[in-house]
Amino acid sequence: MKKTIYLFSGLFAVLFTSSCKKDYTCECTTSYSYNGVTSPDVDINQITIKGASKHAAKANCLDTEQTYSYSYGSTTYTYTYSQDCELK
Repeated sequence: MKKTIYLFSGLFAVLFTSSCKKDYTCECTTSYSYNGVTSPDVDINQITIKGASKHAAKANCLDTEQTYSYSYGSTTYTYTYSQDCELK
């Protein structure tokens, strides 16, 4: 009897703790800055992550930042592009 109870409780635990794969939406707000001055313009993009577990979707919904610098004469210009993302 105890073996049967342990077997069924183990099966129920596996069924109810398994992660479901579904579609998730990653919403990213993009901002820009030029020589340290942030632009008032922002873009909002939504990316659909299909057929993933919640853990995998979080791992693919990342904040990013890219900085580009170039020189013209003795002046250096810096352009920064950053995305703040949130899993919805």
